[in-house]
Amino acid sequence: MSPIPDAVDRLVAVLPGALEIDVYDGPPIVNFEQDGLSVGYVNDELAITSRETDTSLNTRGEIFDVHCFMWARTGDEEVKLVRDRIFGYLDTIKATIKTDPTLGGAVTRAQVRFTDFDQGQTSEGAWAVVIFAVHCAAI
Repeated sequence: MSPIPDAVDRLVAVLPGALEIDVYDGPPIVNFEQDGLSVGYVNDELAITSRETDTSLNTRGEIFDVHCFMWARTGDEEVKLVRDRIFGYLDTIKATIKTDPTLGGAVTRAQVRFTDFDQGQTSEGAWAVVIFAVHCAAI
């Protein structure tokens, strides 16, 4: 069986304890007024991309990315506040995965692989979003 379900389950289980924000399994059903993180969800993209690979032991392995969407918002005009806050959350996620890079034995190794960032302002205040992937190898 693919290690994807166990890896996603582990991320959804451990990240709420590390972060002081809401963590969602898949797409959020919220109004984005509070900071949050969706594991296995990015709007208009695949939740997870995977490919199988042959290992040197003539067995099958799997390499995949769990795409995540994180947002922060404030009611004032200071973009720096949300930018610093969201990158602080990202640092916490990286440190949490680094303490258990096998995600509880679900994979051989996991790490945050790439990050896309955007920020802006609306009449309701400053916002920031980060899209990142937890890159996993089960070989």
